[in-house]
Amino acid sequence: MAILCIMDKIALWIDQMKALSARDAKNGFGSLIDTALQQPVLIEKHGRPVVVVLAVEEYERITKADLDNRSEQ
Repeated sequence: MAILCIMDKIALWIDQMKALSARDAKNGFGSLIDTALQQPVLIEKHGRPVVVVLAVEEYERITKADLDNRSEQ
C-alpha cells in the first residue's frame, strides 16, 4: 500500500522530471547519480517510463510522510 502512495506522488513529478533513456543512464551512470542527488530522474525504456532514480534523502522524506499519514488514519 505504501508503495502505491509513493508511486502516486512520483507520478505527479513526472512532467517536471529530467528524463533519460536506459542506454543514456547506463552510459552516463555517474552523471545520473549527480542529477538524482538534485532532482528525481525518470528512466525510459523504448520511450516508456520504467524507473525513477532519486536521492536517499528524498526517498526517506517521501516514505516518512507516507507513514505519518497512515498512522494518522
